[in-house]
Amino acid sequence: MNRNGIFRLLLVLFLSCGALAGTAQGQSPTPDKVGQWSLGPFFDVAAINTLVLPSGKVMFYPGNTMTGDNSRLWDPSTNTLTSLALAGYDLFCNGHSFLRDGTILMPGGNLQTPFYGLPNASIYNPVTNVWTRLPDMNGARWYPSVTTMGTGNALVMTGMIDPTQGENPLPQVWEPSTASWRNLTNALLKIYTYSWVYTTPFRNAIVVGPRPTTRYLDISGTGTWTNLTTFNFQGTPTYGGTRDYGSSVMYSPWTILIAGGSQPPTNTAEILDLSQPNPTWKYTNPMAFPRRHHTLVLLPDDTVLAVGGTSGDGFNDTTSPVYAAESWNIYNQKWTTMASQTVGRFYHGNAVLLPDGRVLSMGGDFAYQSEIYSPPYLFKGPRPTITSAPTSVPYTQPFFVATPDVASISQVRLIRLPANTHAFDQNQRILQLTFTKTTGGLNVNSCGDRHRCPPGHYMLFIRNVNDIPSVAKIIQIG
Repeated sequence: MNRNGIFRLLLVLFLSCGALAGTAQGQSPTPDKVGQWSLGPFFDVAAINTLVLPSGKVMFYPGNTMTGDNSRLWDPSTNTLTSLALAGYDLFCNGHSFLRDGTILMPGGNLQTPFYGLPNASIYNPVTNVWTRLPDMNGARWYPSVTTMGTGNALVMTGMIDPTQGENPLPQVWEPSTASWRNLTNALLKIYTYSWVYTTPFRNAIVVGPRPTTRYLDISGTGTWTNLTTFNFQGTPTYGGTRDYGSSVMYSPWTILIAGGSQPPTNTAEILDLSQPNPTWKYTNPMAFPRRHHTLVLLPDDTVLAVGGTSGDGFNDTTSPVYAAESWNIYNQKWTTMASQTVGRFYHGNAVLLPDGRVLSMGGDFAYQSEIYSPPYLFKGPRPTITSAPTSVPYTQPFFVATPDVASISQVRLIRLPANTHAFDQNQRILQLTFTKTTGGLNVNSCGDRHRCPPGHYMLFIRNVNDIPSVAKIIQIG
């Protein structure tokens, strides 16, 4: 081949490579498919516990590297950060759940030494910024689980007493009506710290992990445990089937998803349907990445977002971050890899849904830089709007939601305010509400059953036929 022929061949190859590169670029994921991450505020403390308040503002506090009695309040609308009142003791690795009136039950804490808990309990009022000490619990609790029940009472269980005694075996129920603790003395059992606990339509609680055995707890009287089923996940011969620092969500009043956890981390996921005559865990599709220390977040488009974590073996391998988020569709049960963060989220990381439909990812030891995820639905067209909604509604009475977008609305969702720590949100759940269309808005049927919809504050989203949700209005149910 002569020189001209060689030149023409090289030119063809160059143009072909350019065309292929252009095609590849044209096919690269776009925000309307995978969403988009952006840097959020750089905070002065690293969040370990994060809660979205009835005001829509975000409360968080640190621990481990400093005392947990350093609560902050971030306002997403103004991007301002303020310090909150002090509780008077170290909140590091305590529990939290919203009560009926929007106050927060905060049991447990740390005695300045890891694995030593506190018997302290308080209620924090986010409106008045006041902490109210309650009677001490029966004993110390570090890493307790807290669950607001349909009755408005709150179940508190587990949490470390100290390294010698281990987990506190006595479940207790906080009774707001009498301002006292009720001991479930017939239900003494040591369960995993920060267990994943939900209230069920059966009026009891269910513990779905991280240990393999799934149990119901009847909280009436002095309490009764009933074993239900076990995970399919077997883990390794040396570590077993515990999914510690995996995550879990209840994505309907009857159905629960668990994903990841263990050592080495697994990418497997399982679902449990409590409406079945004999509920058993069933594998669903696995995540693309093994994860540990990640968080599952319920979104208003009926997807579940997996955020952060590590794929490395050991307790907290910070050399193997999982930057890519993943989205699980509750209908086809498939995972889709989404956009990637730039900050690794490991032990003590958090992720919570904001009322505007974005997801705030923050925290972890020494992690002061937050990131905010905008899901694909924020890039698919105009959002429907809620022009007015009641601030509180009863269980059995329909309520009116005003919107100029009546014709296009297809779904209404309630998502309970987030309260996240240690890879699990002790408060969030999602409910589907039925409705009828009328002039100027929607007549929405309230959730009807307090055991499917525990009393308290929820984000109310309306969604159009393109699965684009509104900005939420926060309403009080019950």
